[in-house]
Amino acid sequence: MLQLRYRRLWLGSVWTLVLIVVIASLLPASIVGMEHGLDKLGHFSGYLLLAVFGAGIVAVDKVPVVMLRVFLLGLGLEGAQALFTETRNAEWGDAGADAAGVLAAWWLCRLGLAEWARLAETWLDRWRQR
Repeated sequence: MLQLRYRRLWLGSVWTLVLIVVIASLLPASIVGMEHGLDKLGHFSGYLLLAVFGAGIVAVDKVPVVMLRVFLLGLGLEGAQALFTETRNAEWGDAGADAAGVLAAWWLCRLGLAEWARLAETWLDRWRQR
């Protein structure tokens, strides 16, 4: 497990993002403001952000597990849209945008972005010492 001083803050941030993604996925598209075109960008960016945030608070060997869980969340929410809402439809394009966001996050994490929480804590510690 990755040792982080502000672990509760980071975990709270990740779970807040999960909640935002779930709510945004199940509300009518008109309320969320994601009409045609921007919808796929929202999926891509939401899952990219969620995957990067999740990857940053775990040990490096657990990053693939985070990526898989975020991708499965996207698939599950597409299924939930089909089964539990009357205003949203499951779309392969949305699942593809989710997957593309997760793959982009994985690539960014391999380039070092998975260290964001450690870097943020170093910066916060320096800032607090001023």
